[in-house]
Amino acid sequence: AVVTAPVHACASTLLAIVKSLKPPARQPSRAKGKLRCVGPAVETAIAIAAASSRKAAPSPLGTQGSSAPAATDRVIVLLGGPATCGPGVAEAGEEEEDKEGVAEDVEEDEATQYYATVGLRSRMLGVAVDVFAVSSLGVGVRRLQALTSACGGETVVHATFGDAFQQSLAYSAQGAGTGGRSRGVVNFKSSPQVDFLRIIGPLVPPASKDEESLAETLPNLAMSPALEERHAFTCIFQLSEDVSDDYVFFQVATAHTAATGERILRVSTQRLAVTNNTAMLIQSVDVDVACVLMGKEAVTLVREGSLTAEMARHELSERLQTIATSLGGQVKVTMQGRMSTLPVQLAHLPQLIFHLQGGPLLGPILNDDDNSEAVRLQFLNSNVEDARRMACPAMLACSLDGAFTFTQVPLQDVSLVSDRLLVLDHHTHIFIWSGAQIAGKEHNETRQKLHDIVKSWTVTRFPAPEIMQLSEGGSMARWLVCRLDPASKDAPAGGLVSGIAGAVRGLLSSRFVVTDDPSMSQWLARYRMGL
Repeated sequence: AVVTAPVHACASTLLAIVKSLKPPARQPSRAKGKLRCVGPAVETAIAIAAASSRKAAPSPLGTQGSSAPAATDRVIVLLGGPATCGPGVAEAGEEEEDKEGVAEDVEEDEATQYYATVGLRSRMLGVAVDVFAVSSLGVGVRRLQALTSACGGETVVHATFGDAFQQSLAYSAQGAGTGGRSRGVVNFKSSPQVDFLRIIGPLVPPASKDEESLAETLPNLAMSPALEERHAFTCIFQLSEDVSDDYVFFQVATAHTAATGERILRVSTQRLAVTNNTAMLIQSVDVDVACVLMGKEAVTLVREGSLTAEMARHELSERLQTIATSLGGQVKVTMQGRMSTLPVQLAHLPQLIFHLQGGPLLGPILNDDDNSEAVRLQFLNSNVEDARRMACPAMLACSLDGAFTFTQVPLQDVSLVSDRLLVLDHHTHIFIWSGAQIAGKEHNETRQKLHDIVKSWTVTRFPAPEIMQLSEGGSMARWLVCRLDPASKDAPAGGLVSGIAGAVRGLLSSRFVVTDDPSMSQWLARYRMGL
């Protein structure tokens, strides 16, 4: 501990180190050939951090009687490639997961178990670990998440050492003195007719005898070593029997330790009215929350290995089809046959599910296991607002008169009109797209001001999003186009582009590369649903 120093005393040195970082090697052989003994290096850093705070080391795992202390120290790990030696290195061939999307059995993965043990040890010492990975190679994010999740840290993936990386790093470093995050427990209770099926969020298993005893007494207890406003717990439940009462009751009890050390207790009781009226039930549904719940349940099953991403997409489509068939009051007759329609109160749900399926959470657009795993875990731990943005973002057209007013436009490729300046916020990535007519230098100042405005939206977002400038016809524009509904494929009778004149529609369609991805209309028709 004699070689440690507080962050404020060595800030200039840390800043110089960060600025000296170089882009990772693009030659796989060079990157894989470097020696990276990640596990023991992290263990050493954890020990130094704990010693510098003069924390007594706990007893061996499984014999410690008291609960873990609040995280008051932080270890930040910067990775430019995968671990190549020492414990925590996957055997040859294990870095790649099944291309069909089936996650490997992490319970049998020795490397994952090693990192989980290190994370648990770090939690018992009151040290949180954040891992930042910037590499063109897979670093095994799923394994590193076993380390960071166990102790209240984060595994962050960035493409470069640019502004987003530095903003995320600064956010993490701000908590180095106090932990910056609260630890606590949440317990759920309900009426006897309610069965809790799953609790999703930044959870950890019991780590001490006291915690194990508490978990046995309270089966719906959720423990977390680190909580922030961006986090949320999601409960999936079902009714085990018909309810004869007028209300079903839920109670949430929380106890958490703030970054200041203050212990805070809260109890909240809510009741939900019981009805046998289908119309009243549908009227009470929050469509955004319904999409987030369905999405989190599907992503959890994919991470567990119970479903592939393709199977999860099909299951979501079938669930939506069941809702339309059982709750929809109308059947629409079209050239493709009879189509079930959703109630008007749920009319927005198909669009949300369509973009959830094709986006980075369940779709193939990332083509990178590390990024997919990082985004999925972030989604599962996020609050409703952030999760909604990750599932189905909004696309905004920015005015060009200097007032910078925004108008929401359809999330379709036909919205990419040449005289528009568009912004799409997908939470982890924000895209600023310039049409061909405004791609000139005379609009550079407008684009820069828009970039600054967009960046101001995300000052408290962690990890910081990558902000990308795209232009019509540019190769990088595919980052935006692949997230949109290819409505240019729809025939005029399809309804989505029926308001566009035939000649204009033909011109728009010719600008897009033809792919196998179905439009929203085609997807709905495949599952016998109509708008």
